[in-house]
Amino acid sequence: MTPNQSHFSLGRLSGILIGVYGLTTVYLVCLLTNSFYEGFAIFSQLPISFLEIGISILVTVTILLSFTTLWVRARRAAKKDNVILWNSLSKKLRFQTLIPILILAIILVIISNKGYYSFLTPLFLFFYGIVLLNLSRFAVVELKYLALAEIILAIVAFFILDKEIFFLALGTGLFPILYGVLTFVKTTGKR
Repeated sequence: MTPNQSHFSLGRLSGILIGVYGLTTVYLVCLLTNSFYEGFAIFSQLPISFLEIGISILVTVTILLSFTTLWVRARRAAKKDNVILWNSLSKKLRFQTLIPILILAIILVIISNKGYYSFLTPLFLFFYGIVLLNLSRFAVVELKYLALAEIILAIVAFFILDKEIFFLALGTGLFPILYGVLTFVKTTGKR
């Protein structure tokens, strides 16, 4: 790996793990919402703001866990290759990632506060695809395909607003897992 390359990657095991985190979060959100609306135990007695806070905490933990996974895997790869992890490209990628994510977070909070919950999933998937498309300029070509798949999924999700959980499971779970498996197979075949 040259100094102008980054070790941060959604490919291989990182993509698979992040996809598993996404699927787990979608499952837990389903569990929380079903428990809340079907009146299980104490959940039905709580205000809806508690459900919103619980979902927000789950999503935040998943994002932090995903970034931690990327960080640990990148650090391990950089150490193995005996290169500096934070080179100029890694620093550039940090800003290319964090600024759109902060903008997305602000937009999602505003939309949530307005009560337009059906638009949260399509907007999240669209921004996620845009971030990946932006990062694909500095990474492998295959990332562009994942980005375009996320954007197309977001557009379809805008037309089918009552299947948010399904689209979240595809966009945050299945697609990253498939991308991780495909990049693993591709890189394993080159060795």
